[in-house]
Amino acid sequence: MEISNSLEKKLNNLISFLRGKKVLVAFS
Repeated sequence: MEISNSLEKKLNNLISFLRGKKVLVAFS
């Protein structure tokens, strides 16, 4: 399950990055 945990962490980092750039607002 280490791979899944790592993937989830990367996804969370990406979401945080996009949210910081206010990019998610354009897609929501």
